[in-house]
Amino acid sequence: AVTAFVDPDLLEEVDMETHAAKMKSSLDALRHAYSRKFTTKLSLEFFEEVVVSESNGRRLPLKHLGQVAFKDKQTITVDMSASPKSVDNVVQSLSKSGLELSPIQRGKSVDIPLPKVTKDFCASLVKLAQRSAEDAKVNIRRIRQNIMSELKSKKKEMSEDDVKLLQKYADSLTSQMTDEVDQLVTKKKS
Repeated sequence: AVTAFVDPDLLEEVDMETHAAKMKSSLDALRHAYSRKFTTKLSLEFFEEVVVSESNGRRLPLKHLGQVAFKDKQTITVDMSASPKSVDNVVQSLSKSGLELSPIQRGKSVDIPLPKVTKDFCASLVKLAQRSAEDAKVNIRRIRQNIMSELKSKKKEMSEDDVKLLQKYADSLTSQMTDEVDQLVTKKKS
């Protein structure tokens, strides 16, 4: 496509390499989430990354508030000794995580019985995976917007042809990355 015809010096005008790396980073984060979090065998990492909204408005990953560990094969426990005031918020956030979890508060800890793998559970995972994919696409498009803004501010310094070429390059790169996100989603659904 367009990428074969762009002079590397021209790409440096808007630091395209950095922007491309940021887009790739969004894609890699999605790949990582798909391989670790969105599987029928839930890992500790999934629970550690659940975002907890505290009463003061802060939003923190669960791993910053408590220690997540397996209690047994069917139960995960969160030791909230370090943040006992956040136990209720943790229970609420886990309940709203989209996986139909039923956390149980036990003093300064929270037990999470792992759900059985049912069609509903799989459907919940697919919804979360799709939401993560859409977030990755939004990040990629936001990076594209940054490139376009940067090009707009450099219009006086660069020729119109160079600006258009870089815009096409950014569009091509964005398209390539969002297509890869779509391929990941398709693979995950099957």
